[in-house]
Amino acid sequence: MNITKKHSTRPERQLADVLIRNKIPFEFRKIIGGREVDFVLGRVIVEVDGVHHLRRIANEKKKNDLLARLGYIPLHFTAKEVKANAQQVFREIKRLLELN
Repeated sequence: MNITKKHSTRPERQLADVLIRNKIPFEFRKIIGGREVDFVLGRVIVEVDGVHHLRRIANEKKKNDLLARLGYIPLHFTAKEVKANAQQVFREIKRLLELN
């Protein structure tokens, strides 16, 4: 899967690269329940939150509640976390995928 600079952030591309290298299938920027999500990995939704997300916590809670009602497990990481240690983020995602 090719994620272009024009339609993604650097941390999103960094996380996508780790997922691709580890052969974890995913969909990028998918609409679920009328809301756009960053990554879909089976029933796990991974969001890479920038500063603008942190300002909209109430909206994010509603989105998470909707995703949970639809049977998804939302998982959030900050862009800073992904940039600092994408492998650790991957390990957390992989652990959750193995549990589900």
